[in-house]
Amino acid sequence: MISIVIQSFNFAPYLGEAIRSVLALRNPAPDEIVVIDDASTDGSADIAGSFSDPRLRVIVNERNFGAAETFNRAFEATRGDFVARLDGDDRYRPDFLTHAMGAFARHPGAVAAYGCIEMIDPAGRVTSTERHDALPAGPHCGDRFIDLLEENFLSAPTLIARREAWQGVLPVPADMPFFDWYAALRIAESGPIAFTGEVHADYRVHPGGMHAVMLREGWGEAIYRRVLDTFFSEPGHAEAKAARRGRIYARWYRSIGDSYFGVGRRQDARRCYREALRADPWASGSLTAARRLLATWLDPTTYARAKRAFGVGERSSTGSN
Repeated sequence: MISIVIQSFNFAPYLGEAIRSVLALRNPAPDEIVVIDDASTDGSADIAGSFSDPRLRVIVNERNFGAAETFNRAFEATRGDFVARLDGDDRYRPDFLTHAMGAFARHPGAVAAYGCIEMIDPAGRVTSTERHDALPAGPHCGDRFIDLLEENFLSAPTLIARREAWQGVLPVPADMPFFDWYAALRIAESGPIAFTGEVHADYRVHPGGMHAVMLREGWGEAIYRRVLDTFFSEPGHAEAKAARRGRIYARWYRSIGDSYFGVGRRQDARRCYREALRADPWASGSLTAARRLLATWLDPTTYARAKRAFGVGERSSTGSN
């Protein structure tokens, strides 16, 4: 049995498209669709209630609980042996379950399956295809926990996991409003995960999206740091974590610094680049972190001129979900 959870909070412009993308899934089709609205104020619950399908149930929170507690509630309402989660501003490709369940059939020991995303704009137009360097060149199944700890390459809309794997995630801490990476790591540490090599979903980039809000308000840094500290404090994969600890912390501080730098938060970027150099001064990205640290002292116009003069381009190393 396959269950799909759709979470929504003030996603009225996109929720109908998300639900229709789930209803369009075939070969196999989902057995159960749980739409949970976190006390939206934009009519999202009415949009969810306008669909008529015997597989679909709509839950409306009596108050706003946040993304983590909302998922905890939604999961408890599911019955599937396999469970996937879609945010109400994203959408599935019609053959998502064909690719994902095919991977489970080929790799019966896999605890989860995932694939690629394409980025779409608010109007639903594809703008780019995700291709992280950390993704395998083709279909693959194996232990990706340490790789995932170093880079968040697993995009949440592409993921479907066995019920037992999700149960190892729950309850998601209520004070973790962005929990995609945390959940992916909990699932990956429970067993091998299968990569299909196919595009599973479209990830929508818009001003009200979680990543945009995290970037704009700056609270994403505390979430990332908490996730790293949590998994490094636990005993699993101890030898591999010890060997890559400095490199992993350095990478994430560079990534967060790049995000701050991109929105003009130069002091925050400067602090993060310093932390990256402190974590691993000999990492492969240290020269980049040092250069960007120096750049935080330049005004934007001078920095842009310096880039043109030296032919330097910036490339963010931020993970996707």
